[in-house]
Amino acid sequence: IHFNYEEQELISQYNESDLDFITRLSHNNGIFFYEDENTIYFCDVYKNVKNKEIEYNPNINNILNQACISSIYKEQSLRTNSFTHSSINANTPLNLLSLHSSKVPYEQELNNKACYNEHFYESEYSFTKSIDLKTKPSLKEKRALVLNESLLAKSNIYHLSLGDFITLNYKEFNHQEEIKNQDEEKQDKASLLKDFIIITNTQILIDDAILANSINTNDHLNLKDLNLSKSYSNTLTLLKKNIIFTPSFKAKPKAPNSTQGIVIGESKDIESERNTIYTDEHGRVKVRINLYANQEELDNDTFIANDIDTNSSNLSSNTYKSYHHTPFL
Repeated sequence: IHFNYEEQELISQYNESDLDFITRLSHNNGIFFYEDENTIYFCDVYKNVKNKEIEYNPNINNILNQACISSIYKEQSLRTNSFTHSSINANTPLNLLSLHSSKVPYEQELNNKACYNEHFYESEYSFTKSIDLKTKPSLKEKRALVLNESLLAKSNIYHLSLGDFITLNYKEFNHQEEIKNQDEEKQDKASLLKDFIIITNTQILIDDAILANSINTNDHLNLKDLNLSKSYSNTLTLLKKNIIFTPSFKAKPKAPNSTQGIVIGESKDIESERNTIYTDEHGRVKVRINLYANQEELDNDTFIANDIDTNSSNLSSNTYKSYHHTPFL
């Protein structure tokens, strides 16, 4: 992590796992992460690693089955023609009904009309008087640059991983005698055409032996007599080495309109623990959706009618209505 980040007011939303929360927090600040065999890396810049030289062979036949990248093409991305303008008031940071859409004439080559959204925040529910739902324009610009400059490549090389720097070895890029006579600016441009970093790796393995062992064909033909094929390929997303990868932004999950905390006591007498909130080993408080409140009243009436003690602080977790995906804060 190279940059400094300010303290923010954050809360894990309902029905959001720890991994989803970390992913949302990281991606919305321009931090990406990946793992190798032993370590998980959180980065906002690239670490220095040695480039791997990869052969580029556009011959679709590849009779010799050379380990190479066989094709490179531009990844297309569609985005709407829109402009967003936001007004942030520190004293009134957020209101769900504050979004207003307007249309203004936007004259360009095709005289298209662009729409913009204005946000007016009128509520006052914030401890730090700051809002964390806004994405910085600089991050949006970096993300747009990643989408515009990314390339898709197909290869049959197995040992490529995320975060690897690769150098394409192709005769059109490697006229050493000509490069020696060129100035530094042209050499830098030639380097940008062949130096990339891998930001996505989609792997495809086809093995007929696995399929033959998993399907009972009701025949008595031995596997050694079958003509089994095996192939491996992958699709890589490449980005120029001089462009810092910016991941896609993650929206907050929608929480229910109302949630209710549950006091998790250690004894049967809840009165002695009514001012205490118990957490798990990670310091999280268990919560549940408030829509079960009516059902709880019905259950309490049933228990009281049957002379069953209802003073247990764990009553809510003993009834049949408990939800096994109980979230945490």
